[in-house]
Amino acid sequence: NTHLTTNAIVNRTIKDPRRLVAASFPVSIGTPLTDAIAALHTAIAELPGTMDEGSQVRVGDITDRTVWLEAAVYAPLDADVVSLASELRGRGLEKLREKGFLAG
Repeated sequence: NTHLTTNAIVNRTIKDPRRLVAASFPVSIGTPLTDAIAALHTAIAELPGTMDEGSQVRVGDITDRTVWLEAAVYAPLDADVVSLASELRGRGLEKLREKGFLAG
């Protein structure tokens, strides 16, 4: 029941030929957001097994020290979403770390 009340329900009978892969990333409050978003778009572009169209990076929650960026990309229906999400998190963190954007 908790899962049903806290997570979005996706109707796969609509025949959308894609699966959503998403991850959240903490960046420091002083980070230039356009630069951090560009770094995550670079990580998304390098992610194998995903579809180029429809990828997004949006600003999520904001605290006194951290801005959470929400990255989303689509993959084919037969994709291993768990592995792709892990790969997205890893590549995203590496790109943000290279730029010094991660929240401490």
